[in-house]
Amino acid sequence: MTRLFGFHLAPCKKSQHLIPQKNDKAIGLYKELQCKTALIVCPASLRENWRREFIKWGFENLKVQILTSSSDIIDETADVLITSFNLSIRITEKLSKRSFDILIVDESHYLKSASSHAARVILVLLWAKCRYRLLMTGTPLPNGRAVEAWTTFSRCNYEAFGSWDAFKTRYCVEERTRYGTSYPYSKNLDELKRLSQSFMVRRSKEEVLQQLPGLVRQNIYISLPEFDVFNAEGDIDIEEIVRAVENGLPIESEHLSVVRRRLAMLKAPYILEHILETLDEVEQVVVFVHHRDLYEFLVSKLNELEITNVGINGLTHPEERAHSVDIFQGGKARVFIASIKAANTGLTLTKASTLIMAEYDWVPSTNEQAEGRIFRVTQTDICRVRYLVAANSLDEKVLKVVQRKQRQIEKAVGTR
Repeated sequence: MTRLFGFHLAPCKKSQHLIPQKNDKAIGLYKELQCKTALIVCPASLRENWRREFIKWGFENLKVQILTSSSDIIDETADVLITSFNLSIRITEKLSKRSFDILIVDESHYLKSASSHAARVILVLLWAKCRYRLLMTGTPLPNGRAVEAWTTFSRCNYEAFGSWDAFKTRYCVEERTRYGTSYPYSKNLDELKRLSQSFMVRRSKEEVLQQLPGLVRQNIYISLPEFDVFNAEGDIDIEEIVRAVENGLPIESEHLSVVRRRLAMLKAPYILEHILETLDEVEQVVVFVHHRDLYEFLVSKLNELEITNVGINGLTHPEERAHSVDIFQGGKARVFIASIKAANTGLTLTKASTLIMAEYDWVPSTNEQAEGRIFRVTQTDICRVRYLVAANSLDEKVLKVVQRKQRQIEKAVGTR
């Protein structure tokens, strides 16, 4: 049995729609099918989130193992194994020694290339080791081309879609240039949509709009090495800091600032990875940071990768600020990076509907103002705000307090 959760197949450059709580749907299916063992393959930045989702829905007694390195020894008694796309390639032999009740692939559009190693490993080798298979994506055709559907669609229903030669002849428009052959356009999309209904559950924006608030917050938990977190936090009294945040007391100190900066830089490569993953889903994204070191790291890496970006920090001249906003709103930059202190008010960044809070402020209203850069009256899409937080650290403990206070504010004055 295979199911692919996705959306309509009308051609579009990017789909920015949201499946409400698709992890919940997957865990619900896991329970409904009375599964015991599961293999979950997802972007690396979402591994910890999946573990927490099982706990959230009452599976505290499940033995869940997150695999983070090719040197990890797989626990034969684990009920659920969680790994990333890249790691699954390196540990295929280890994973293939076990069978699973269900395979869950989160963000399955990562497998759109038939020639990719990940597609061959997951859709062939690991596929055969699982009784049920669930593929989940909000962007079945990330760039609106039928060619991107063949790997997953044919795997779900080979009888309908057949071989690559048959599929490309029926649904793809071939274009030959001196650089080679490509398939930039599609045909027979109505038929493609009809045939995909045999295995795909689609939810369009219009169908789920009434179920969703205008703004959806999500915490993305980053699993950092415990030793690194311990060294970064040093001898600070975390509980004292949490109490101070709870009571709104001033707690800034030079030592605490150093700790927060260390944690930010430990998160830095994971933040970059999440930005890149997000750009596979949407055309543009806004990123808020607090520390200058992190700001410069992200700008440098995006420039190296030739990803167009603009930004605002505390040193940005007013005229340059306005110019950066115009560039982003005009669709000429994919990433807008900003200091949360310098850019949380007075800017309209509604060209994007996804905001990554790489770092958050310890004052709830400041975060709300930052969210308001994309969540404005002129915004026509559902807005997603992702808080990237270092799991089991000062970062996570303070965020719990900040978000609890934010919910209390919203309940009292109805700001959302």
